[in-house]
Amino acid sequence: ELERHQAVWAKLFRLLLARDLPGVLAAIERMLASPDDYERERAAAAAEVLVESTPEAIPVLARQLVSALAFSGDEERLNDPAGGAIVATLTRCLELNVAATVDAVEAGAWELGEGGRRELYRVYDHLGRPGRAQDASISKDVGRAAVDACFRRMDGDWGEAAQEAAYHSLEVLAGWHGELLETHIGALFLR
Repeated sequence: ELERHQAVWAKLFRLLLARDLPGVLAAIERMLASPDDYERERAAAAAEVLVESTPEAIPVLARQLVSALAFSGDEERLNDPAGGAIVATLTRCLELNVAATVDAVEAGAWELGEGGRRELYRVYDHLGRPGRAQDASISKDVGRAAVDACFRRMDGDWGEAAQEAAYHSLEVLAGWHGELLETHIGALFLR
């Protein structure tokens, strides 16, 4: 029964996208900016469906998703369901459009507090772990972007929490996809 409802919802959502993509993007943006966790979680779920069917929306959605992590980075909301849904959708954005997602992360992170920037590294953790919904393999472009993002933050310019998260993400990526670090061997020994 649940699968049937999900299929109907997905079909109706695709019809709505075909009719009013700007309106859908505006509604998702409004919901992602809400302090209500449930509303942000629903918006992230809708965004994930949207990036699958309309990947050209990723440059806009990735920026909206990054901004929404301002709420999930709060200590009291750490690991909230909305943050998890946002991270999962950003991970999918990264897989589908590396450049636009990296640009959104780099530009939007400066608007987040240290906790929000730390949350951004969950995208790379999520990417590096097998057992996620998508195939556990990582394309070279996506893997290179993730590793480079980790190395960019090791100087602590995003704060200590983000720096620790970058180290952790690099550890996760190295554990499951060690081949991604081949071009960074020298940098690992200099740190």
